[in-house]
Amino acid sequence: MTEKRYTKNGEWAAWDRDRLVVGLSRAAVEALGEVTFVAAPIPGQKLSPGAPSFTVEAVKAAADFETPVAGTVVLVNELLKASPEILNKDPENEGWIFVLVDADRTAWESLLDSSSYQTWTEGEGGAS
Repeated sequence: MTEKRYTKNGEWAAWDRDRLVVGLSRAAVEALGEVTFVAAPIPGQKLSPGAPSFTVEAVKAAADFETPVAGTVVLVNELLKASPEILNKDPENEGWIFVLVDADRTAWESLLDSSSYQTWTEGEGGAS
């Protein structure tokens, strides 16, 4: 994967060749606590930026998250169904949520780079 870009809500996105892998940042996962369930989008589903795309339920809270850029879902991380705790252990690698094709590279470039995201989370008291 290439560099990750982030939203202020804690979603990350990184290119893997012509596909965009989407997940949840460590800061966002830590804010939620121990993850107990992940509801991913359905393969074939077309997602629009800002539209709810996945839900994470945890001991502390449940939250809906948005897709960072437009695209069509081609793959979801099936491991999270049986082992949602993977999201706590390795949210930015093994804990990816879904993969998009036909994603908008220009919209991805407008997301926060890792340094800007870290600065934002420190200034805002963490991801929501």
